[in-house]
Amino acid sequence: MYAYEDGGAIYNQRALPTISNCLFAGNGRDTMTAGGAIYNDDDNGTKIINCTFYGNKVSPVSAGDPSGGGAIYNDDSSWYVVTITNCVFWGNSAWAKPDIRSYKLDEYYGYWEPPIYSIDQIHYTYIDMQQTGAPFDAQKTWEEDLGEALHIIRQDPLFVNVAGIDPYAWNLHLQPGSPCIDAGNDSAVPSGVTTDMDEDGRILDGDNSGGARVDIGADEYIDTDSDGVQNSEEMGPDGYDSSYDGNDDMIPDSQQNSVTSTHTYDDTGYVTLASSPGTALSEVQSIAPPAPSPDGVELEYGCFGFIINGVGIGGSAIVTLFGPEGATYDTFYKYGSTIGNPSDHWYEFLYDAPSQTGAQINGNEITLYFVDGQRGDDDLSLNGEIVEPGGPAIVSVPECEGDFDIDSDVDGSDFVVFIADFDRANCDVGDPCKGDFDNDNDVDDEDLATFAAAFGRVDCF
Repeated sequence: MYAYEDGGAIYNQRALPTISNCLFAGNGRDTMTAGGAIYNDDDNGTKIINCTFYGNKVSPVSAGDPSGGGAIYNDDSSWYVVTITNCVFWGNSAWAKPDIRSYKLDEYYGYWEPPIYSIDQIHYTYIDMQQTGAPFDAQKTWEEDLGEALHIIRQDPLFVNVAGIDPYAWNLHLQPGSPCIDAGNDSAVPSGVTTDMDEDGRILDGDNSGGARVDIGADEYIDTDSDGVQNSEEMGPDGYDSSYDGNDDMIPDSQQNSVTSTHTYDDTGYVTLASSPGTALSEVQSIAPPAPSPDGVELEYGCFGFIINGVGIGGSAIVTLFGPEGATYDTFYKYGSTIGNPSDHWYEFLYDAPSQTGAQINGNEITLYFVDGQRGDDDLSLNGEIVEPGGPAIVSVPECEGDFDIDSDVDGSDFVVFIADFDRANCDVGDPCKGDFDNDNDVDDEDLATFAAAFGRVDCF
């Protein structure tokens, strides 16, 4: 979304709005000069509360004033100040002040005695921001003085997914461990606001510490079943079905610790994981493949990490993975250590009857069999819990060079065809050469080496 000049989403001129529970993502463009998401013009009463600003931008080149402020530009030329509380600023860009550019504040902060602008006049509190400041005409930057006193943090908010450049593909919900969880100011939440941007409750105990406190940003994190995936993420692909039940056991997935539903790491699919009765899942996450996959192996939906708790020392557990509708798989690969090879590595994890471990595949449904401390348990320890990083895979069979009769193998009958053209040096004249694999108009020793490498294959599908 972008405007012709300034304020990609909102241009506010003396309107004095209260803006809360809003997500501003991907606003602005390189040809805009100021306020990729919001431009506040001569405003002394605007309040921006519990909003998230990510991926907003304006020109990377100075255009004089007004300019800068990838997320917000405050044209406080009349000494007005905007109040910003409980907000996240991350991944925004501009030639200067990628998060917040306040014209007079940036120019005169700390000037003269007493200073025109001092820390007491800054109404930016309980904020997670990347911006550290760059001096203009001021003696120093106001960002230098922001810190514990104003509850400013500068840590990655840990959004679920911000891969790529398409804002509609981003998932700006918080992940477990985000510094924004239970870190805001309850008193700043406007009266009557009881939900977040997803209509989840607004002031909740997101870190399960026993006390409810508002989060910083538009999203309020809550994980009722402590599986590591917040409630809204378990409410179906669109995040609005509070009764979503991916394994059809008549219980909402967000309310039971043995079942988790979540998007794949790149948001291209939605899956459900269900563990054995009496066990619980924790630290569930969708992750990109942790290392380049083996040749011919495609992990289309990435990997899934989780811990199965309550297995019992040396006990067994089963996890069923319900993949995206219509998905099919050939095998299952895990990445980690194995008995005999403590280094992390890829290994195939199909079902093995003697060990009673491995994956059985039935369409888009995969049943994973685990035994504590055995093959497939990444920590290889008898500790009553099973650690899993792995994912379903499709095996791509390389094309066979030399299956001339198209019978799915390279055998003696194909050799007869190849030899008939061997030593031809005029493959561009008359009938084309069957064995000119490198397309250099002859059939020579290089082509023979290619044919020999494929000879004996029976998987030419």
